[in-house]
Amino acid sequence: IFGLLSVVNADALESAVLYKGNIPARFGERVSSVMDLKIRQDNDEKFWGTGGIGLIDSRLTLGIPVIKKKLSVLIGGRTTYSDYLLHMMRDPYLKNSSAYFFDMNGLVIYTINKANQLTLSGYKSYDLFDYVNNLRYDYGNTLGSIKWSHNFSKSLHTYLQGSYSSYKINTYNETNAYE
Repeated sequence: IFGLLSVVNADALESAVLYKGNIPARFGERVSSVMDLKIRQDNDEKFWGTGGIGLIDSRLTLGIPVIKKKLSVLIGGRTTYSDYLLHMMRDPYLKNSSAYFFDMNGLVIYTINKANQLTLSGYKSYDLFDYVNNLRYDYGNTLGSIKWSHNFSKSLHTYLQGSYSSYKINTYNETNAYE
């Protein structure tokens, strides 16, 4: 929403590193910058939660050990209620406008044995801006991945990963319909 809020749920992150130059080879070639985000994975022994309620948004993240040291789940979500605040404004243009977002993220880690681990992760987001039905855009992301990791020895390991990504955007103004 207008750059006021973070793009990611910081409560669900273990680390965030921005590469603006001298980008490591593991990210491929022909990129100008990379934001490397790692999701927290410390939820295999005890239940934890964090969240917050702000003036225009709220967030909640939970780490849940389903089977101690074997199966764990991390779920998180954020949403804004700026839409409700706009509808309470006196200005008729603002009162008839909307601006909100939500996002959800999840991580499931299943440790099969000492040598094998299966990881599922997902992310869903949706943003909407509508100014008096004259200018509207909404967009969303859906991401998912599954990863199998195998350790052959202390110094040799491999992983196989499959990923899914979808980005959709719709725009509308008085002169054209949805694009």
